[in-house]
Amino acid sequence: MEISQIKKLLEDLACSPYMESRVSHTLSHKDKQMLEISYQGENRTYQIVKIENQSVEHYADVNSAALAISTMINHQLKTEYMNLIH
Repeated sequence: MEISQIKKLLEDLACSPYMESRVSHTLSHKDKQMLEISYQGENRTYQIVKIENQSVEHYADVNSAALAISTMINHQLKTEYMNLIH
């Protein structure tokens, strides 16, 4: 997933009518859920939940949230690849 696609997804979450609702996106790879992304309108932050360990992170702006998501995805894919070759 390209960073521009991630930013678009995040921007859409923070727009009406989504920001008034509880909308989230779940990112998966090979049928394994990795991340749940939502916008928290009450404190104006993006919430990212790492599904594997249920850790929660908050980001105040699109750029930092998109970078974090991209990093998490790439880390997960790299970890899976390394596990395959060992």
